[in-house]
Amino acid sequence: MIEDPDKEIALTLKGKKRNLKASDFMDYYAKERLKLNNKTIELILEQMQKGTTKWKELIEISFLSDDMKERYFNTLESRLNIF
Repeated sequence: MIEDPDKEIALTLKGKKRNLKASDFMDYYAKERLKLNNKTIELILEQMQKGTTKWKELIEISFLSDDMKERYFNTLESRLNIF
């Protein structure tokens, strides 16, 4: 069970757990921590977008209840909208 459902991530990212932007992830995780260059980051983001359809298909055929499926769809959309 999630203690605070308004949190977007479990661990802080530069002191934040909500209202995160793509730049928060790109600058800290991708560039600082993983040392990825801009071209690699762009390729990863493209792959994430291409995988969205498959993720949705897998959620739809899962054994989750309709309510939980809807929650997963909403979470997926909100996460993807960050980028």
